[in-house]
Amino acid sequence: MGGNKESSVDQIIRPSRECPGGLTLLAFGPLTNLGIAFVRDTPLAQRIERVFPMGGAVAGGNATPVDEANIANDPGAARMVFTSGVPPTMVGLDVTHQTYLPEEDLEPLNRFTSR
Repeated sequence: MGGNKESSVDQIIRPSRECPGGLTLLAFGPLTNLGIAFVRDTPLAQRIERVFPMGGAVAGGNATPVDEANIANDPGAARMVFTSGVPPTMVGLDVTHQTYLPEEDLEPLNRFTSR
């Protein structure tokens, strides 16, 4: 994002320290970076209010007929997230095929992560 040299893991940890207890994460891919963040910063889960991972599916997966890629690509990280104590709300593959996020809604996120 715009020349930002901060790692993806640090882009999770830093805002969690700036907004303790009020951070909500939207995870649109495999949960590897969040899993690494939990290992690097063990109290991280206490500073995250909710996590919305994109994963799973009701009508079939995109990795296999029953597996969704974001979970299948790193099941160990997914397990870490789902057992971290942070309340998860799964957003299934079939839901993401019906949802659209306009570019202008991403602008506040871009400003926050490019600091």
